[in-house]
Amino acid sequence: MAYKLAEFRNERIDLANRLYNIESSLYHIIARKESELVLFETDYDKIDIENIHAVKQNSASLQFEDGKNFYSFNYSKSTLFRKFYIPDNAFRLPIEILEDPYTLLLELFEDKVLKPATDKLVRGENYVILPLFSTRNLIKKEVGLSSGLNAWNAKPRPTQIRRPYGEMYIPVPREIHKQFPKFFPPKEVSFNLKIPTGESFSAKICQQNSKALMTNPNSALEKWLLRDLLQLKEGELATMERLNLLGFDSVIIYKDSSNNYRIDKAKLGSYEQFITL
Repeated sequence: MAYKLAEFRNERIDLANRLYNIESSLYHIIARKESELVLFETDYDKIDIENIHAVKQNSASLQFEDGKNFYSFNYSKSTLFRKFYIPDNAFRLPIEILEDPYTLLLELFEDKVLKPATDKLVRGENYVILPLFSTRNLIKKEVGLSSGLNAWNAKPRPTQIRRPYGEMYIPVPREIHKQFPKFFPPKEVSFNLKIPTGESFSAKICQQNSKALMTNPNSALEKWLLRDLLQLKEGELATMERLNLLGFDSVIIYKDSSNNYRIDKAKLGSYEQFITL
């Protein structure tokens, strides 16, 4: 279990680096102690899997070390924790703990010092969640063998020997169109789709029943999602196992204007939660 936890953590750090084009990172930590905040920065290293040792287990957690840091996996929270040590040169900020913060917040709202958020997410209005798997069975989720991310694996057309590996699409379930018919432009109308690194693609809703989100060229979406994020080789099928390992099985689409959209990954189970709200 310690090795698997380390593998998951390292894979997700690598995923974030690829997704947001990160070259270096660190932990910026704010710890609260009595009457003060303690601020410091430390490394954001991956776990040294080959050096995992001192593995201990009890009914509540599993602990291990990798020669640099101590980790603890809490069973009930399903969360991996890392132990941090406060350095001598940490910045310490004296603070006063309010006895009644709720009254202060109410006064701030009444005096209109705090303004309501103007950029909040509104379901179906400025964002939707799309699954990267088939929605035929939400209990036993699967990525279609010859559709969606694996559309390139479908039977070739009469004029083809095989479909190009770059042929893929993100499924747009019928329920999305039913609940939010005005979120996307009409079928075959192009719009801009920006990925987290800032690069934009020309995209559109297409295929029968408007079931597919695709880019032009289609290989642009394939490179970003299958190659850069999922790290799949040409001819390698996308699977739920791979998505589970990386911690996401859906994408979130933000609508900034009628012609400008953004895409990012969404955590496991996001589509089911979104569609049943």
